[in-house]
Amino acid sequence: MHTRNQLLQARDEAMQRIRTGTMNDPVFENALKLAGEGRKVEEFGGDYFETILPKRKSDMASGKVFLNPVERSHGLGTSAATYQAMAAAEHMARTGKSKIVEGAGAKDLNQIAAFLQKHVMPTSISSVGTKGSRGNATDEQILLRAAALYGDTYNGFDPKSGMPFNMMKGQTGVVGRDAGHFIGHASRPDLSNDPYNIGYQNQYENKGQSAAEKIASQQGRVATGTEIADMLWKSIVNRTVEDVKLPRKNSAEFKALMGPINAKVNQSRMAGQIFIV
Repeated sequence: MHTRNQLLQARDEAMQRIRTGTMNDPVFENALKLAGEGRKVEEFGGDYFETILPKRKSDMASGKVFLNPVERSHGLGTSAATYQAMAAAEHMARTGKSKIVEGAGAKDLNQIAAFLQKHVMPTSISSVGTKGSRGNATDEQILLRAAALYGDTYNGFDPKSGMPFNMMKGQTGVVGRDAGHFIGHASRPDLSNDPYNIGYQNQYENKGQSAAEKIASQQGRVATGTEIADMLWKSIVNRTVEDVKLPRKNSAEFKALMGPINAKVNQSRMAGQIFIV
């Protein structure tokens, strides 16, 4: 039996051979490669998917794993992560300016799709690739939509606004996300299954802008940035005061209470400040 010191010495010698390129052990090098690929699969799951080994022998023989979704937490509609996601989305819709540095978050969907096909079970690919779909998606669309969404998870931030999905410091639970269309399904159903028209976003942000998209679709058009921004801002305000009992709307008491608050909030918003309660 080897002593602990002997094992440590053997490990150090192996690492030195790896660094210098003198390992010359195909089996060991292949094992390292597979370990690295396995690690990348876990990174694709981020905070939102767990890597699960299959139990059936036929599935195990494939060398693939399941990426099972982590149950989303509830009650985070007024968390810092949600407020910042919605404020960033509101600012971007109103000004057209994103917080993403140019080139950050770029995704090669075909490359990601090939990686998923090699390492992830088809059921996990399909379950993500059909999110936000209204049916009739082709197999290729499902695969590339899965690549787009897993790619967002791997990057860890909203592909449009650049805000992180999750901020764990001082927060209990994982903030939920929805697969949202960049151009709303209600207005452009022909783009519903387009892999380049889908991305993950904060679930409350998704719900906040949907009303503007539905109203615009009823008028036969796509919602403007200002309309989406106004609806997101309304959602932010409603979430902030949902537990506050206010006087009757438009009454003198209501105007006296809300007037100074609205003025201060609007002043902060126009100054480009993020409003978080």
